[in-house]
Amino acid sequence: MKLKSLSTLITIITGTTLSLIVNCEIAQGQTFGEQKIERGSVVPVAVPFGANRHNLLLIEQQSNERDCWEERGSNPVIIEPLLLDFDFTGICGRATDSNGYSIRLGNRDLGWNYALRIVQQNNDLLLVGKPVDGSQSEIVIGRSNGLRNGYKKIILEPGWEISKRTYNGQLLGHYYLSTDNSPLRNTTASRPTSSSSTSNASSSGSSQETVSQEQTQLHDFVDLLCENFNDLPGCRN
Repeated sequence: MKLKSLSTLITIITGTTLSLIVNCEIAQGQTFGEQKIERGSVVPVAVPFGANRHNLLLIEQQSNERDCWEERGSNPVIIEPLLLDFDFTGICGRATDSNGYSIRLGNRDLGWNYALRIVQQNNDLLLVGKPVDGSQSEIVIGRSNGLRNGYKKIILEPGWEISKRTYNGQLLGHYYLSTDNSPLRNTTASRPTSSSSTSNASSSGSSQETVSQEQTQLHDFVDLLCENFNDLPGCRN
């Protein structure tokens, strides 16, 4: 019953916001541009939190006054976030959530279609673009090349780079994980394997597995809504 209520709620939210999302996508495609930035001036980082979970952090070196981060080791490269030790205003830039970064593919802003996530696959962390509606495979954008404690550098896949959003020629603070590769099917990869997905693939699936899968999809969608509309009731700050 709870699942049915949640499904109904998502249907209502989706229906009432669909036109807004479509209009926003059109406006973004017509208005926002992209400017390449110096390679190596921004580092994508997997920041650990909770139980084996990670968030994406982007750190930009904006001036040479002080180093914003330090790298050590390999497979994975460990990042020391030096900017946390001083007032980095005008020296370093950073982005910590979907307000500060999104995916851009072939001159298309896909912020409304894909959410950036870091997921664990075996002994690796993958930076992926996770589709909102689940109709596409996840796009693999980068990987850590190993697991260790601490902040881990994400190495971007060939063809991917970090750029910045522009508006009427003016440089903005929003970052893009960007590629010119098109269409989408050429840049997608299979989702990380989990015990539930393996079970569903090997059998017709029980009703319990179906419910679990639907719950996961619905909760992922709610998480994405909360990222973009964090003032919605029930969304955590």
